[in-house]
Amino acid sequence: MRSTVLLASGALAFGLMLAACSSSGNSVPASALPQSQDDTLSTAHYAVSIHAVALKPAVRNICPLSKFSFCVTISPHTTGPYWNWCGGPSCSGSQYELVATDSISMTKSGKNMDRQLPSWFAPSPGNPTENYVQEHKVFAPGPHGMAKFTETANACFYYYPSECSTAVVGLIPGP
Repeated sequence: MRSTVLLASGALAFGLMLAACSSSGNSVPASALPQSQDDTLSTAHYAVSIHAVALKPAVRNICPLSKFSFCVTISPHTTGPYWNWCGGPSCSGSQYELVATDSISMTKSGKNMDRQLPSWFAPSPGNPTENYVQEHKVFAPGPHGMAKFTETANACFYYYPSECSTAVVGLIPGP
């Protein structure tokens, strides 16, 4: 009898927690829902945890955080990956894939540089999805080693497109 009461009260509390978490009005396709109660408990607020991770941090430590999420040094000798988007507490084991887009511009003038510095995310959709940038020509660094280019990127959950994150990444041309 006691275990039945405990199970019933646990199920009621779990149901109330799910109702509170799902009151935002967003719906998730059944295929994207967790398959067990343990998965549901650990992923109830999963969609708000998209984050960017620098894989190759800037060699020069001049990166004003008031302007950029972080900076990375890009090179004409490699396309990267330079940084990635991750969904969830870690970058692996997630059933939620991310779709990412970006645009690159000159930091000082705002001139679009997408043609001169083509960039892409692979895999897309994926989790993690890594960022690549190709320098067609060698660019000199900005004054005092500052980020010469600004990459504005967005990532959204593929099955939960209303949950997105934005990163403003400083790109510093380097060797």
